[in-house]
Amino acid sequence: MIVARITPCMENGKCALVTDLHCRLAFGSSEFHVFSSNTSIAVPEYLFAFLNRPEIRDVAEKNMTGSSGHRRVPESF
Repeated sequence: MIVARITPCMENGKCALVTDLHCRLAFGSSEFHVFSSNTSIAVPEYLFAFLNRPEIRDVAEKNMTGSSGHRRVPESF
């Protein structure tokens, strides 16, 4: 799963559940946080639904750092 970390994409809920990778390797942007779940503990679709909730995005927005227009959710969040 990838979640946008830069404004305004994160606030708009830009995220994706990445499935069916042929070699378990992908390339993307540095403007995403990447999550993977241990499927014996958490179903990826549940993690996707949980992290894309407005309540989570609201708290993430309050923790953004950087200047206006280039604010990002830090990895520590």
